[in-house]
Amino acid sequence: MPAFMVKVIFLLCLCVLLYATVSEGILVKKLLKFLFEKRSVVLFPVPIPIFRKVPPPVRQASLELHHKEILPPPPDYFIPPPPPYPPFPPYDDFAYPYP
Repeated sequence: MPAFMVKVIFLLCLCVLLYATVSEGILVKKLLKFLFEKRSVVLFPVPIPIFRKVPPPVRQASLELHHKEILPPPPDYFIPPPPPYPPFPPYDDFAYPYP
């Protein structure tokens, strides 16, 4: 395998390591073992986040409560609808003669 391909594989493995979560501990251990067994791979000091905090998913009920706090309550009084528009006059085709 050429050295370029080894470096590309190392880069891909490093990207996987950067985004690995705690639940994938076995996969990360196997990946680290594979990387350290390669002699032609140069390991660069890259900060790897060990624990990535992901916010919990937002539940529907909390979203509804949140929107109820922001929107004002409906008014207590009744606003009548606007009056209907007057009907259009009848359209006459012969009112405008052709030139």
